[in-house]
Amino acid sequence: MNLRILRIEIIIVLFLLLSFTACVDEYWPEMDKYENLLVVDGLLTNGDEAVIVKLSISSSINNQELLPASNGELYITDENQVISPLAEREPGAYYIADSSFHGQIDKTYQLHISMPNGKKYISDTCRLSAPSPIDSVYGIPELSNSDHYFPGIQFYIENHNNFADTSYYLWQLSQTYKYRSTFDIDYTWEGALIPYPKPDSLRTCWLTTQVPNIFVASTIGFDPSAITQF
Repeated sequence: MNLRILRIEIIIVLFLLLSFTACVDEYWPEMDKYENLLVVDGLLTNGDEAVIVKLSISSSINNQELLPASNGELYITDENQVISPLAEREPGAYYIADSSFHGQIDKTYQLHISMPNGKKYISDTCRLSAPSPIDSVYGIPELSNSDHYFPGIQFYIENHNNFADTSYYLWQLSQTYKYRSTFDIDYTWEGALIPYPKPDSLRTCWLTTQVPNIFVASTIGFDPSAITQF
């Protein structure tokens, strides 16, 4: 009796597995409508970095490539209708002509684009809000979320603001590593082995690089308006 019941359960389990796998169908979204669209990539801040707007044309998902959009006419206007033109220095890269230009807190700005095909684009009016300082940066020992779990330090930031409207955040990161070589430099080769005068002097090294990731967040629906453990 027990053997017969066991066989029935196995058949039921196999039937369920077969029914689940039979319901899986491939889904291919229609991506054609996102081809040949103008892509605008620009950032205006109150910092000293140069204002650059990059224009490109979206490519096929099956043939991804960078397609710069050249020969456009771009300029930025503020709330007083002061015009600040941009000039193309590289294919698809437009730089602000006035190198001293930078955004001012509480002013509104719009980007205007005219392309050779006659199409014109105007961005929404955007107000440059005051930056919100970071309250804290801290690290917590955790396991990575990748396929190969390994221990490391996950860094988090927290901040808040006192604005009544919704705030959007963009963080740009740089990283600096300090590391030590395994061995001293005892000799250098100059056609022959030459004793190095200070073997320990170059064991400690530093490397600073930019983090290429884009980190963004918003406080839509947050009360209070604060970012925690991002």
